[in-house]
Amino acid sequence: MKVGVLTGGGDCPGLNAVIRAVTKSLISQGQCEVIGIQDGFEGLMGETPRVKPLGWDEVSGILHIGGTILGTSNSANPLKNEETLAQVKRNVQALGLDVVVSIGGDGTQSLAYGLAHAVGMQCVGVPKTIDNDINFISQSFGFETAVDKATEAIQCAHTEALGAMNGIGMVKLFRTADENPDSGYTYTIKGAADELTPMILQGELDIVSVPANLASVLYNKTEGGVQALAVNVLGVLYIAEFNGETVQSVADLKGKTLYATGKGSTPEYFLRYVLTQNGLDPDKDLTIEWKSEPSEVVATLNDQGTGIAMLPQPYVTAAAAQLGEGFRVALSVSDEWKKVGNSSLCTTACILVRKGFAEENPQAVEKFLADFAESAAWVNENVDDAAAACGQYEIVKEPIAKKAIPQCNIVCITGTEMKDALGGCLNVLFEQNPAAVGGALPDDAFYYGA
Repeated sequence: MKVGVLTGGGDCPGLNAVIRAVTKSLISQGQCEVIGIQDGFEGLMGETPRVKPLGWDEVSGILHIGGTILGTSNSANPLKNEETLAQVKRNVQALGLDVVVSIGGDGTQSLAYGLAHAVGMQCVGVPKTIDNDINFISQSFGFETAVDKATEAIQCAHTEALGAMNGIGMVKLFRTADENPDSGYTYTIKGAADELTPMILQGELDIVSVPANLASVLYNKTEGGVQALAVNVLGVLYIAEFNGETVQSVADLKGKTLYATGKGSTPEYFLRYVLTQNGLDPDKDLTIEWKSEPSEVVATLNDQGTGIAMLPQPYVTAAAAQLGEGFRVALSVSDEWKKVGNSSLCTTACILVRKGFAEENPQAVEKFLADFAESAAWVNENVDDAAAACGQYEIVKEPIAKKAIPQCNIVCITGTEMKDALGGCLNVLFEQNPAAVGGALPDDAFYYGA
């Protein structure tokens, strides 16, 4: 059986989770061939249908990605006229679709119902809405998640996670902008990189700091519309041990159980690279137990009274405060990466610029790079003041920042050195999962000044 999956209407929390669950269930339990229909019903309305295969690998590691990997449309109507309907029918037949799973609200499901009757195809509706206004169900999946996320955002303005490191090196620039209105700088701080993405795509921001792999994704998505200015954070992942001295090298992880977060994303890929480069098979030589959040890893260590874990800053610092003297950092993933012996570096984040802005304002870009280099150096040299600024701008709490900054690997790497460091890192990610970097490695034009 061949099954198509689409998402319609507005974005909603949990869309990728549903795509993942539907796809893996159909493959494992129904032995079905699954394809993703892009941009909702719009993907079936053109002369050539817009689809992509959905296999086990394609839907692994998408839970942390916002929106929908398939895209969506609020306005596509496959029933709007006889010509459109005929084209949809031809595409359905050409694709050999037996069933279409439509993930959407009342509008999407109404279209699916009409299409099923008009085309003679089975449709299965998965109701989603943050408004919880679909008849015959007590609660759709998007509603509870949206409420939970809204509550979380109200209770905590910024999640102190891996992404917090992106902004620490810029706190001196933030102060400059606040103290000197004529500095030429305005800034925006967001709790997650996906909040910044649409702002730079729409030209609301000129320069952003984002995770390194997202920089490549955006380059591919914009067809070269952004460029990497600088690497600003190297690896902030650490192997730690609680109440033990058994891990002194990567080789010592053989036969051990390691608790970690980030399955299907860059932490996993970084870890697997370091393990394999040190002669360990991540799937055979040790047991990696993946947890959903760093706090869950820390809780597991606390409950067991012992254990080994991979954690990012600032959670390493937070774990040390919670667990006490028995907690120690055994290895730096970034340091172990360097030992492999190539010019690439374990890169957590980089700074992007809109290509159009860079071409029109080269002097402004060069000034920014000089100012950022000064800011990054100031943070590393003035930890107490920098920690206070981190608290002031709600990037990370001051006491945690004070202890974490020396291990945050804040840098300013530009030009050819940036290309070597970042390009090699992206290549490692690409080899493990091309989707992690947007499906293709960036070409030389991606690297500003290289």
